[in-house]
Amino acid sequence: MAVPGTATDYIFPDWRNAIDNWREQDAEWLRNRSVNIFPDASTRTSVMGTPPMVGLMSFLQSGSVAGGPDFWDGSGWQSVRYPNLGFTSDGTSFTLRRQGAGTGVQLMSDGSVNMAKAFMGTGGIGATIDNTGILLKIGADTAKLTTDANGFAMDSPLNITGGLQTSALATLNSLTVTGATTLSGTTAAQAVTAASVAATGAVTGATVTGGKVLLGVAAPYGTIKHADGGTAEFDVGSDSTVQIKGTTLTVSPTTVNISGTVNLNGTTNLVGAANLAPAGKTAVQVAGILMVSGNVAPSQNAPDGTIYFTY
Repeated sequence: MAVPGTATDYIFPDWRNAIDNWREQDAEWLRNRSVNIFPDASTRTSVMGTPPMVGLMSFLQSGSVAGGPDFWDGSGWQSVRYPNLGFTSDGTSFTLRRQGAGTGVQLMSDGSVNMAKAFMGTGGIGATIDNTGILLKIGADTAKLTTDANGFAMDSPLNITGGLQTSALATLNSLTVTGATTLSGTTAAQAVTAASVAATGAVTGATVTGGKVLLGVAAPYGTIKHADGGTAEFDVGSDSTVQIKGTTLTVSPTTVNISGTVNLNGTTNLVGAANLAPAGKTAVQVAGILMVSGNVAPSQNAPDGTIYFTY
């Protein structure tokens, strides 16, 4: 059986009535296992010195660690709990907070954790989360992430060094592309500004297939031409004029209606029967005048009424 003051006095001793006398070592054995109260840390040191045993408890009434209790770990005093922490419980949750703070960490009965505000990082670099959004500051800029009626929102520009993929429609109020752009699906654009090509303007309801059309500017015209070169070009001017360049022009429709004046400044070959239809009159075939060399009739299959001259 353990006896106070012996090598096994850390074990509960057994005192016996009318046999064991109450001794100093018995009283000190009980003292060392009680919470000893001191006005401050310096008084505790002056009275106790080095505590006689590991696990001895004390309570300070004032000082930087007031509120204890503290325990001796063999080399120093350790607080059983941080003195400025407060604990409250409402039966369904447990809240740990700093004394004087309005909020803290709330441990819920379902295993979840509630916090009014959380910061992860150091030196002002990291993420702050509260009920207004998420603030991210990893570099020079601070970006705030929130949600609105349209979904996810961010108040800073987004720079993506890798690829971007979306499984649903992406709606952009404005878009600036400084590098190459590959559009592999159907693309509908209300306004396109292309700084990497000669054209700058608006494209509405357009479909571009094949990637061989270049849009450019040659004042006062907006131009369309082939990407592989050539002189063929279709120009639309801001002065309401249209210009077609190239070596040949082929008009495939069987009927061409021109409502304005036609000026033919070069050689004109009319293939087929030329008909003249003055307003309000029935169209008639047009006869011409032929110039032929030699004293022979022309070999051309001219329409009836044609006049010819020989020389």
